[in-house]
Amino acid sequence: MDGGRYSKIFRRMWNDSKFRRLSRPQPCGQSLWMRFLCGPELGPVPGLFSAREEGLASSMGWDLKPFRESFRELLGNGLADADWDAGLVWVPNAIRYNEPANPNVVKSWSDAWAELPECELKSKAFTALCAYLETRGEQFVSTFRNHCPNHSPNHCPNQEQEQEHDQEQDPPIAPQGAGLLSPCEPKAKRKRAPTAEGSDAFEAFWQAFPAHRRVNKPEAIKAWPGDEHAPAIMAHVEAVKRKDGGEFIKQCDRYLRKEMWKVPVFEKQLQTRDVSHGHYRATTEQPKVTGEVKL
Repeated sequence: MDGGRYSKIFRRMWNDSKFRRLSRPQPCGQSLWMRFLCGPELGPVPGLFSAREEGLASSMGWDLKPFRESFRELLGNGLADADWDAGLVWVPNAIRYNEPANPNVVKSWSDAWAELPECELKSKAFTALCAYLETRGEQFVSTFRNHCPNHSPNHCPNQEQEQEHDQEQDPPIAPQGAGLLSPCEPKAKRKRAPTAEGSDAFEAFWQAFPAHRRVNKPEAIKAWPGDEHAPAIMAHVEAVKRKDGGEFIKQCDRYLRKEMWKVPVFEKQLQTRDVSHGHYRATTEQPKVTGEVKL
């Protein structure tokens, strides 16, 4: 943002023991606004964070009723919006004061964005963020669209309308014998794009994938390359799990989209001492359960 003075505030201030011993502010719109700007609930995506009104009220030491009255002040002035059922809060102008320095920063939002609850407010925020990032350049907005997709098909509020629109745009059905679908055949027989939904191979992969990165299944289904690649993918996943338990594996949909299963996995080498020669040598034997290395 051009012009204006500002001061840095560390978010860990909220958990500082001395700060917590200070008297708490009474419920009001200004105090809640300050919480939304620099509270510990904030994540890397400017202006968007997951929270529920009960949790926020409790963390600020407020009763729920005055919290709601304070939030209505922010909402009425267009400073903030929230979907309390989904658990999502949005501060529309936050991006103006927390601009990403480069497209790599936008790329780093990917995991946090995927973990934000899907709802209409998230879709609204996506549109606004795209519009703002366009002012920073094509690379910013294209990176955001590629790494922070709007929402999964299962949660798209306009999905049914889009499907109806697509059906209205279908080309007219030719008479029987003309080489296209005949009028007497049900429309469901039209050829559709292949999908992994319901595929036994995909479900086996989904269950085998490390649980802590097994998220965003609809996007993973869209990124599934086909059952013919299942043996190679499964072998790669098992190799990664043997190596480090899948601790550093990418999120499931990104793993498939970026074809990480084509990246070789190298077994972790341990150093054991060869007593007869008095030096260390590399070995591929697996460590014991205790994690001890033989000397």
